[in-house]
Amino acid sequence: MKKGEWVVGITIFAIVVAVLFYLMFEGVSDEEEVLVEDVGGSPEVVTGNVVDWDKYNYDFVDENVKSILTSMIGNEKTAFYLPPTRYINVSRGNKFGVAFALNNPNPSGENGFEYEWTVDDSVEDSCGVSVDVGQSWIERGWRSWGKIPKGWVDHMTVYFAFPENAPLCNVKYNFEIRKDGAIYDTKQIEFNIV
Repeated sequence: MKKGEWVVGITIFAIVVAVLFYLMFEGVSDEEEVLVEDVGGSPEVVTGNVVDWDKYNYDFVDENVKSILTSMIGNEKTAFYLPPTRYINVSRGNKFGVAFALNNPNPSGENGFEYEWTVDDSVEDSCGVSVDVGQSWIERGWRSWGKIPKGWVDHMTVYFAFPENAPLCNVKYNFEIRKDGAIYDTKQIEFNIV
């Protein structure tokens, strides 16, 4: 083959590949496709409503999720078992439990821990309800205290119950944990009530 024939062949091949890619992905818009980090650390493309929300909904932490959280936490202070979207879609009238873990990797003697979940003040604007109403959507697990010994990972669940008459809105919950009275870690989780 001559050099000109190679160039023509490669050009035709590139055009065919481009056309095939266009035909394969023409129905997927940029707004529907999101590249996110999966719990295991590998990138995952989430398109449309392909997230299995129930996979992340835990009344109580089972052994499988305990081992996932323990592997996620490493030497970190906290870990949360959340969908790769980092937000949760939940229907009105449903309940949703978020599993999380607390770690005490660098203790100094006996350390006392206390944590609390509170609704974010933005609930008043985003949902049109008071902070008290948004806080009442936490059914259990919003507060706890105790000691976590060296090298111990404690697994817990905070459980939300969204009433049938809840507005369709976005609501955020703030997590704060204190170690011996000082802030140890914070996190925010987000629900879309649909």
